[in-house]
Amino acid sequence: FQTEALDHLQQIEAALLALDAAPDDRDALNGLFRSFHTIKGVSGFLHLHPMHRLTHEVESLLDLARTDRLRLNP
Repeated sequence: FQTEALDHLQQIEAALLALDAAPDDRDALNGLFRSFHTIKGVSGFLHLHPMHRLTHEVESLLDLARTDRLRLNP
């Protein structure tokens, strides 16, 4: 889990930097969502409840942005 999560955190960092430069970058937003979704799934499977709850909340916010119900800004 730790190795995979660290890989996803690197992807999350890259996506956040891309979104900071271009808030409408759909590829970066979708990549960010996928990384949090994967961490959520694995942490749920491993019963890492605090991590699962956190990633679920972030995933929900990112889904609002993906469906244009929330606008990202710095």
